Amino acid sequence: MESRLDRLEVRRWLAGHREAENVIRRERARELIGRSTDDAWAIYFSLLDSQLGEPPDQNKPSYVLMAMRRVLDRYARRTQPTP
Repeated sequence: MESRLDRLEVRRWLAGHREAENVIRRERARELIGRSTDDAWAIYFSLLDSQLGEPPDQNKPSYVLMAMRRVLDRYARRTQPTP
């Protein structure tokens, strides 16, 4: 069975990804500007540890996951139509 992609839907999908990338870039900059040097180093070492194969602390949520959730929550609140 042959399936064809809808050109308009693909363009919408790509536009959505570009918008998400822009939102994440802005939020990342906003998040990092307000961090102290010690906090930034803590994040860096946490990411380094995770890349070295050490298991993450299961009792703490992922920093990246929590940051992404905050970004998506703010985006959803901004784009939600007002009643």
